[in-house]
Amino acid sequence: MSCTKINAAPEAAQAKPCPNPSTKAQASACDTCAHRDGSLPGDWHALDFFDRRAVAGQAMHRLECTAVPDARKPCLKKPQTVVPFGEDAAKTVALQCLATVQDSLRWIDGLLARMCVTERGLDEEEAAVDLLTEMALEQIQHLRAHPPQTLPDLEHQWFRLAALVQMMAANYPHQDSALSRCLNGVAVEFKVLPALWETVLSGQACEAPRQAPAKCPDDGHSLKAEG
Repeated sequence: MSCTKINAAPEAAQAKPCPNPSTKAQASACDTCAHRDGSLPGDWHALDFFDRRAVAGQAMHRLECTAVPDARKPCLKKPQTVVPFGEDAAKTVALQCLATVQDSLRWIDGLLARMCVTERGLDEEEAAVDLLTEMALEQIQHLRAHPPQTLPDLEHQWFRLAALVQMMAANYPHQDSALSRCLNGVAVEFKVLPALWETVLSGQACEAPRQAPAKCPDDGHSLKAEG
């Protein structure tokens, strides 16, 4: 008679308890943010006008983002339903563009203020730019505080300011200076930004930039101080 060896059944493995969801590390919504990675350049003076604006905006975004909790971050909130096209939406975009050129002119105003305290001070051309920049900033501040009723009225004021900035950029003699580069940068902003609200006004998707920016219309008003 043969004997059959019967092995005892192995003991059941101890069941591992399910992890507590409350103790599991939650991934932050900011881990995949496009603004999270990438180091900012350290040599600020090596950047041109537009790169400085981009880096300054990136640095300000990071500071503001880390200062508020996720519940208050607008990028994590559900988008609200807005009217994407039409004259009202185009006017809103135009006012936002006005804020953009205002920041650029404030940059120029600060540059002139720093130049003024040097031993050389401001020459005649720089003093004229300083005066006209302050006049433009006062006008923009008034337009933002009391917007015109219609988009054409706002465009009329926009192109008058554009003509003033273009005149400053063209007549400033020191074309290789930082002030000249800033003036030309703001003049470019005044030329190309109207394409944004024109796209919104037409109701067409923004597929490609315009081939040539529209020139400022001659509205018959002199750039000299009006009495």
